[in-house]
Amino acid sequence: MSSTDISLTRREIAICLLAATASSALPHWAVAQDDHTHLNITLPAAGGASFEVFIALSQIVLIETDLDRAVARRLYDLFMAEPYGPKHIATCYAGLRETFSKRGERGGQDTFAHTKLAYGETWFISHLVTTWYVGVYYHPERPTQWIMLQEAMMYRPARGLIPEPYYESVGFGSWANPPGLETPK
Repeated sequence: MSSTDISLTRREIAICLLAATASSALPHWAVAQDDHTHLNITLPAAGGASFEVFIALSQIVLIETDLDRAVARRLYDLFMAEPYGPKHIATCYAGLRETFSKRGERGGQDTFAHTKLAYGETWFISHLVTTWYVGVYYHPERPTQWIMLQEAMMYRPARGLIPEPYYESVGFGSWANPPGLETPK
């Protein structure tokens, strides 16, 4: 099996993830419910837990293609050292890859309703999303580790929901000026 290029909307990916997991990452994926932006993702061949498989899995569950590869490498090393990390990376990715590949083969017919991941894989996806978003690695059998700060996904402005600080309505240095106050007449 070779790599496959897919082009799906953020909405289609979110629907698949909701059908497959029904997990606690629901609020993250709900943001994409009306987003018809196309993402182009290269899906490497399934069959293991390689770094490229980890990148593709992360792109799918985060519904983002612009990921910092250096951070991804650090996360990959941590997840591979988990007791079931390699297994979960491989099985989550294989299930989602099969679903997306079938959708492409069937000309866009909805196949997402038939995707269902086991509890361990659902937990792992939530664990992966949380780690990318918060930037802190938590695992019950390992010490908590701060992995990233500014690269954490939570610092990326949510699409259309919150403005980027100091880029809208204010110029550089505006925070240093006292606010204009009107005196009552």
